Amino acid sequence: MESLLDFVEENNFNVLRIPLAVDNILNNPTPGSINFAETADLQGLNYFQVLDVLVEKAAARGLLIMFDMHRLDSAVWPDDGLWYNWYTPEQHLIDAWQIVVQRYCGTWNVIATDLYIEPHGSSWGLDIDDTDWDAAATRIGGSSLETCPRLLIVIEGIDSSPGAIGQVSEVNSFWGENLQGVRERPVALPINRIIYS
Repeated sequence: MESLLDFVEENNFNVLRIPLAVDNILNNPTPGSINFAETADLQGLNYFQVLDVLVEKAAARGLLIMFDMHRLDSAVWPDDGLWYNWYTPEQHLIDAWQIVVQRYCGTWNVIATDLYIEPHGSSWGLDIDDTDWDAAATRIGGSSLETCPRLLIVIEGIDSSPGAIGQVSEVNSFWGENLQGVRERPVALPINRIIYS
């Protein structure tokens, strides 16, 4: 961890994007994939204790943190592109963000939450209850802002299917790339808190 953070600082990066998984947040396991020969101070620490060390060491170097909900289940990738599935309902994602936001709201260098990576398979503004990412981002981001109003909420786009309101024709988009729907249906959160990505 030290050498990687040193590299980031020495190369003039200023923000780290830290991927998280809903199951890890809700279960707070002891990580098993750390090379303790390189990072002995992390031995025996649980998931959040490791994150605490990372956030603290980043702060000591003046580095900012953006947490990114990268997976629902740390052992499953890729998924179907939605922010929920049959065993991880949307409420679990909201609960996970609440845990993270409550823990780090008072930490100066934690500045943003990327609500969910690349929600491909989602729609935008089509009023499809179970796949409209803009509506879900409003719920998930709104919950986080109620707890920590200072945070920036990063909202990724969808892909090309099933599409977005205002989309003239089918567009080939990578996962998370299509933000066409924002024109007609922006996420209903304070504009000074949103970063579309």
